[in-house]
Amino acid sequence: RLAAQIFYPKDVPPRIQKPVFTDGHWHEFEIKRRLGQDGVKFEYGISRVLRVKFIVDDGWIINGHVDGLIVTPANPTLSIPKDSRLILEAKGLGSGLFWKFVKGGYREALPGYFAQIQGYIDSEYAGVGKIEKDDPAAPLYPSIQEYEVDPHLSVPSSGLIVVKHKETGNLRTESIERDTGYLKDL
Repeated sequence: RLAAQIFYPKDVPPRIQKPVFTDGHWHEFEIKRRLGQDGVKFEYGISRVLRVKFIVDDGWIINGHVDGLIVTPANPTLSIPKDSRLILEAKGLGSGLFWKFVKGGYREALPGYFAQIQGYIDSEYAGVGKIEKDDPAAPLYPSIQEYEVDPHLSVPSSGLIVVKHKETGNLRTESIERDTGYLKDL
């Protein structure tokens, strides 16, 4: 049995040395590129990353960063009924999870990621960063910088999930609103 071996530069952390993480970066970039072609603008997610913090009731602080913060006109193709400013969550999914998402929505198909987007929607601004240097798609981001606009320093209260079928490239979307009771029930 022949297996391909991938060699990573020494400065690439071991957690990134897994194809599932590497592939995710490429899918995220491709989603952003296609959204930009559809008229979506990015406050964050191209040359700068929005860092957020979520404060849990008992005082714990969970830090994170969003895939993007987008500004878009109404776009029925993307399930956006009006001009909007939204947190973007981009996912590349294999066939099983992709069709589970299409049939049941984000909450049912990917409950852990649904909790994550709810946390982002309920989070606070915590600063600005850059695309991580261990992101293999980082060198491509300058090619889509034309889709970037000046940022605001607040976090929107709704989001847009964009999933890409890894094999076919099909995109599907779902708008996500803040569910105030959801996080309290976790």
